[in-house]
Amino acid sequence: MAADDVDDPTESWAFGPTPNGGTKSVVYYRDAQGNPAPKSKAVAGEGHELDAAGNSIARVYFTLTPRG
Repeated sequence: MAADDVDDPTESWAFGPTPNGGTKSVVYYRDAQGNPAPKSKAVAGEGHELDAAGNSIARVYFTLTPRG
């Protein structure tokens, strides 16, 4: 993994209880065409709450203002 991937990821994970009863969550950052994008350049995101088996149990979509 390149240093840029760590400092400006295309996805972010969190581990621990989630609001809808999951055990972890992941956010995927997207460009205007829906492709993976670094967080600083993303214009949208998709968040998933996952259960212990890794199944998506809740999903949220949101818009972002790019930083770069």
